[in-house]
Amino acid sequence: MNKKIIIIVVAVLLVAGGAAFFLLGNSKKEPVMYKHLYDPEQMVTNIKEGKHLLKTAIVLEVETKKKELDDKTLKLLDSQKIQMRDIMNSILKAKTLTELESDEIKDKLRNEIVTALKKELELDILVTIYYNDFVIQ
Repeated sequence: MNKKIIIIVVAVLLVAGGAAFFLLGNSKKEPVMYKHLYDPEQMVTNIKEGKHLLKTAIVLEVETKKKELDDKTLKLLDSQKIQMRDIMNSILKAKTLTELESDEIKDKLRNEIVTALKKELELDILVTIYYNDFVIQ
């Protein structure tokens, strides 16, 4: 009888110890990510009908492991600024006045621009974009 109790206690301790090791020992902490803003400058573009202009300032939010935006990331973003602006400009000027005046256009454009920048420039650090300015004249 005593042997059975000892065997059961040892088995329970082994199972509990294994579970604790699995739960605590294998837990990998996600790295802390910091968000930064990058401004590729204001843009003015014709819209599809050609009679109106769209003036916008789009700011990119990027995510890195560093607390401050480091030189390497800043140089990467700066080196792709012309391509970023070209991609955003192409998307914006393809929209009609009716589309640009719709209520959901900013969210639609946000998704379209983020997807295009990530795909075309392989910009995996891009999280989202913000509008500082969005004026149709």
